[in-house]
Amino acid sequence: MKFMEIFGNIKKRQKILINGGGGGVGSFGLQLAKLFDAHVTGVDTGENLGAMKNQGFDEVLNYKKEDFTANSNLCDLILDCRTNRSPWRYVKVLKPKGKYVSVGARSGKLLLMFALKPLTSLFTGKSIQLVALKGNKDLDYISELYEKKQLQCVIDGPYSFEKLPWAI
Repeated sequence: MKFMEIFGNIKKRQKILINGGGGGVGSFGLQLAKLFDAHVTGVDTGENLGAMKNQGFDEVLNYKKEDFTANSNLCDLILDCRTNRSPWRYVKVLKPKGKYVSVGARSGKLLLMFALKPLTSLFTGKSIQLVALKGNKDLDYISELYEKKQLQCVIDGPYSFEKLPWAI
């Protein structure tokens, strides 16, 4: 079983939202979701939206102008690379039996999500999943996708030598 299948339980043509879609995890999440013909919405800042659209996001939202958790557009899966809102706000935009997957947060939010995980499932039928990324996990699968040209590393730039500290 692969990362997105295990934690997101992706099925064909689902509706997926990636919060923090303009970063490296968001880019990989998009490409993996597209292997399942998913409709993918990416959330990030205005400066990243054009690049995200070019990468293949079906829709892009500027979180500074639009609160996707106030949206009535329900998702099957949220992959959250930012974890910057209350878990309840994420859960309310999930379809019944939808999943929210966080790949990183500050310790306070992680503790809150860990505590709410069983209650969320019990009262809403939706699930909260916390993912601790492990180095080199599924590297064979990633390598296989890369060799088949189904996964690409998206690198922005180039940057001048003076901007190197900023870029890093």
